[in-house]
Amino acid sequence: MANRELIDQIVGDWVGERTLEQVLDEAERAEVAVAPVYTMTDVVNDPHLRERNAIVDVDGVPMQNVIARLSETPGSIRFAARALGEDTEAVIAELND
Repeated sequence: MANRELIDQIVGDWVGERTLEQVLDEAERAEVAVAPVYTMTDVVNDPHLRERNAIVDVDGVPMQNVIARLSETPGSIRFAARALGEDTEAVIAELND
């Protein structure tokens, strides 16, 4: 795209001078497709995602739920991943066999 760096600079400066709310409001009025980039904290606290049960608590760990919930086979998260290094000794022992 011609003038890509210049356009990026202009848009970046424009966004940098406004709050997130202002950017989203002005973009919506101009019919520009735009969305904020969420941190993990934002994702976990988003009211829409909470209402859709998109984040579930599994053994004290907030996790993404099964998104495609089919009526006959909705799926579920049964357990969190094992702790980092929890299986190291077993894996090493198996490799040494």
